[in-house]
Amino acid sequence: MTNHRIPAVPAVPAPHYNAATRAVVSTLGVLIGIGSINHGLLESLQGNRPTPGHIVNALGPGYRWTVWTQGGEPAFTLVPNFLLTGLLATLLGLLLIVWSLRYIQKPYGPTVFLLLV
Repeated sequence: MTNHRIPAVPAVPAPHYNAATRAVVSTLGVLIGIGSINHGLLESLQGNRPTPGHIVNALGPGYRWTVWTQGGEPAFTLVPNFLLTGLLATLLGLLLIVWSLRYIQKPYGPTVFLLLV
């Protein structure tokens, strides 16, 4: 019998993440999350009432916190209620901030980040 040795299979290297890229992505994720929280809070302040359509203004017209008379900060929503839209936007903003700071370097981190954005 001949002595045949099975060659060792090299281990698959872990994906390499650049520290600068991670810093930029985390910073942008936090900024987008803050913007989402801003929109969510302003939409929630409009109360539990239906939206006029899919395009809404986060700053509603005629409120004391609104500088513009017609409202402002347009946003797209699939939820036909200002309060629910605001709560969802705020929660997604918080989740995006946490994900950007804590989990972006994980194997599925970039994929989940893109789904959240």
